[in-house]
Amino acid sequence: MSAKIVIYLLLLFAGILTGASQYRRLSFPYRVLFFTFVYIFIKESGALILSIYFDSNLTYYRYLGIIDSLLVAWIFYLSFERNWMRQITIAASIFMVAYFCLHSLRIKEPVLGLDTDFRLIRGVILVIFALFGYFQILKSMETHPLFQLPFFWFSTGVLIFYSVSIFYWGFLSTFQQTLNGVSYFKIVRGVFEWGNYLMYLMFLISLRKDAAKAIGKA
Repeated sequence: MSAKIVIYLLLLFAGILTGASQYRRLSFPYRVLFFTFVYIFIKESGALILSIYFDSNLTYYRYLGIIDSLLVAWIFYLSFERNWMRQITIAASIFMVAYFCLHSLRIKEPVLGLDTDFRLIRGVILVIFALFGYFQILKSMETHPLFQLPFFWFSTGVLIFYSVSIFYWGFLSTFQQTLNGVSYFKIVRGVFEWGNYLMYLMFLISLRKDAAKAIGKA
């Protein structure tokens, strides 16, 4: 087990401990985020076991990836204050599910066992949600410091990782025939992985900020 995997699992476990210990103080969107940490921890632990005993977890990731997307979309839906943002979130989520289901039925094998084009579409949609979040945050900054807003940390985490994700999956799709053993691919993959860890670190901060906000109101 690599040091990066240990760091990742510890980060997820820290999110679970924070969410469990502060659960009563969390607003509903961040309770959903807590359960997202639980789900991701279980998913990644399962992926680790599969990689150890079966040498591959690509199909596993392929069919569980949609759940991650819907959980993040749900948190955005719960956090958005404007009705048009919520309506777009619902429509985009339905589109993601429909596209994922139709794409999964295709006979052609996806790139390296993964749904590369679905992941590109998912990345674009979630980046748009994060930008909507920034639009809402600009209004909140009039009464609250930016770095005290839990939605700022959540939206920033999503924006960073899924922006990197769009580049990564686009890169993978374009250069799939020449990637084996190429050193610069390892660099791109490393940026993608650390972007993922950074997102969950920001999710952890958003949990703590939301709980602290509840304490301030008490």
